Amino acid sequence: MKFDDIPTQLAKWFADEQSLLPLHTHGTPSLALLIDASRVRKLNADVRDILPDWPDDEWIIGEDGAGNYFVVSQSGSHTGVRQYDHEWQRFEEFMPNLRAFFDYFADIERRAKSGQASREG
Repeated sequence: MKFDDIPTQLAKWFADEQSLLPLHTHGTPSLALLIDASRVRKLNADVRDILPDWPDDEWIIGEDGAGNYFVVSQSGSHTGVRQYDHEWQRFEEFMPNLRAFFDYFADIERRAKSGQASREG
């Protein structure tokens, strides 16, 4: 999969789960599950400008809103999605594959919507 195809894949999964949309504007899923390839490219360019030692192999696909980034390997040196922890300045395993990554944040969104519905009801 090309890295510009990741936002397209996420958008397809959202299309299959319309109840997730729209995402809460300030929720972590809206930052982690980016479906705009130009936004992903800009995020990667911005981080590489700010952190010139950012490894070429680590392609950012989303963030958590607290300074951490979700990345995949451009070379395939690691599989799945890793998280860059900005405090520890290291990469850690996060999810074994892109689908698990999507499902993790989709579940957070579902719980948020469920909680909102119960407060409104």
